[in-house]
Amino acid sequence: MVTADLNGDGHLDFVIPNAASGVVVYYGDGMGGFSGPNTFFAGVYPHDVAVGDFNGDGKPDLAVAAGIGGNGPGVELLLNNSDGTFSGATLYPAEDSPSQIAAADFNGDGKLDLAVTDNLSGNVDILLGTGTGAFGPPAIFPGTAIPAGIVVGDFNGDDKLDLAISNYGSQDLRILQGDGNGNFTTIHTYPLGSNASEVAMGDFNHDGRLDLAVGVFNIYPNNHVAIYLGNGDGSFTPGQQISVEDTAGLVAVDLNRDGYLDLAIATFSFNNVTVVRGDGTGQFGAPLFLALGAFQGLPYDVATGDFNGDGKPDLVLADYFNGTAVVALSRRCSH
Repeated sequence: MVTADLNGDGHLDFVIPNAASGVVVYYGDGMGGFSGPNTFFAGVYPHDVAVGDFNGDGKPDLAVAAGIGGNGPGVELLLNNSDGTFSGATLYPAEDSPSQIAAADFNGDGKLDLAVTDNLSGNVDILLGTGTGAFGPPAIFPGTAIPAGIVVGDFNGDDKLDLAISNYGSQDLRILQGDGNGNFTTIHTYPLGSNASEVAMGDFNHDGRLDLAVGVFNIYPNNHVAIYLGNGDGSFTPGQQISVEDTAGLVAVDLNRDGYLDLAIATFSFNNVTVVRGDGTGQFGAPLFLALGAFQGLPYDVATGDFNGDGKPDLVLADYFNGTAVVALSRRCSH
């Protein structure tokens, strides 16, 4: 799930891949309300979506990791019609079961490329963009098993983009170093001890180096979010394990505006969003469980943005069970 101003009205919208129909767009009104659903076909069983200006017209487009397209699996590209609606999807082949997707300029040519993980092989496919809305054939780099999350960042300080991928099947976190030409080499693998969910990125201890947070579950009662602190050379030091049940999606954001990153976590079986507040040293406080009121479902992903223009970060959660989304607006606590 991603947030972006898709129709250029100055208000954030959000996009959810929907296995039954394609991608679903809700347009924000800037006051915390949304209109939709607005559905755009994007292959069969779309799993993840990335947003970026892929054809250089200044409008955000969508790239969707689709399990099956009209001509097979791959990336379905939806170009923006300049009003927040999207053209018919164009398929760019990838491996058999695309799962996670991220957009960035991996070869330094000023044009957005795509990194797509494959659910079956565990590999990551790199599709280099032409800047016209088209992509070249995938270059395949070895992986492990059943990727669950992907983030892009410069982890070793060489000004070239790297990848961090969390893996459900192989129960690990792997770091792939980029060479600045679109090629990647796995340089570190960290065992997690159980199944992984998504991975989030940020500077949690204010040392100028990127850190990672990974959901680890199926080891009840020891489900947790694992913190990995970046050493600045592409390696990471295991840090705090934050006890949180059934972590699905997670996002790093300064929720209380104290200058330190916090984590918002969609907890799948507990119908809530869990917040852990960071102290700026890489440590996080006790979990705060925020019930979602009348909403009853299985939240599996979370994204953030200021949806009502009050300068405070809000949250939107996707519900696996009901096929709905819930928007949670930030408000100041009384304590």
